[in-house]
Amino acid sequence: MKAYPFAAPTARGDFRPMPATWLNGERWEDDVVADALEMIEQERRMGSDGQKAFAAARAKWAADGGSGRMPKREDFEMGVMA
Repeated sequence: MKAYPFAAPTARGDFRPMPATWLNGERWEDDVVADALEMIEQERRMGSDGQKAFAAARAKWAADGGSGRMPKREDFEMGVMA
């Protein structure tokens, strides 16, 4: 069994629920959980070159003031921008 991919706590005070609360509340069905699992799968499909290209494109987009279309992970699957 793999560890569950909880997001890292942030300065906003995010937290990880107690295991019993998480299990009893069937939290694995939450949208946030599904999004995290999909992001992990996209990163796997992208490979390390795709992840680096995505990070560089996102940084360039931010440096340009966020003008234009924001790069998305799916644009870099298999290491090639769509």
